[in-house]
Amino acid sequence: MCCELPMLKRCLLCIPLRYGLIGWGYIRLVIDIIVTVALTIEFIHVLEMVQTRSYSVSNLVIIGLIILLGVADFTLTVVFIIGAQRKNVKLLKMCYVYNIVLWVLIIILGVAVSVYTVYLMYQHNVAFLHHIFYILTDLFTYLSQILVQGYFLLLVRSEIVKLENSSEFQFVNNAAESECRMKWAQDGITSAQEEQTQEIHNC
Repeated sequence: MCCELPMLKRCLLCIPLRYGLIGWGYIRLVIDIIVTVALTIEFIHVLEMVQTRSYSVSNLVIIGLIILLGVADFTLTVVFIIGAQRKNVKLLKMCYVYNIVLWVLIIILGVAVSVYTVYLMYQHNVAFLHHIFYILTDLFTYLSQILVQGYFLLLVRSEIVKLENSSEFQFVNNAAESECRMKWAQDGITSAQEEQTQEIHNC
């Protein structure tokens, strides 16, 4: 049996759905800018250290890849804001697919990092209880990111379904209006023909 995903009508139970998504988009945009600028400064700093051979090149590559991902996320967040403001379903669907991929990657990356951390602690005979606070903090942060991203996906999906249903409803109304006009025109022609027939009979 497949379970249906819930349809959310409001963001955080009080904000209208579309305005909540637009607000979330701007918050995410600010976060992307801050993170990208901070990583760029760190990248320049690491680049100087690599040139003096006091830092590994692999760290430079990793930071560079994270910056590229940040720029990509910034770009798609801008696309998402435009799509939400203009009620463009195609743009929202594109961002929806991107966020699903991002969500899956966050889950995979979190599991991989957790397993690797446990492996390192086991290899170096590190006591878990001595670092339980840091472990629980990382676990809470990781689960919070997954839950927030999942909730955001439900909001975007609800907005897409709402816009699609709205556009279909408008299309049906337009068809009905056209139908009414066609019938009215035919009635007019019929009345005119009847008047001409009556005039011929009178003659």
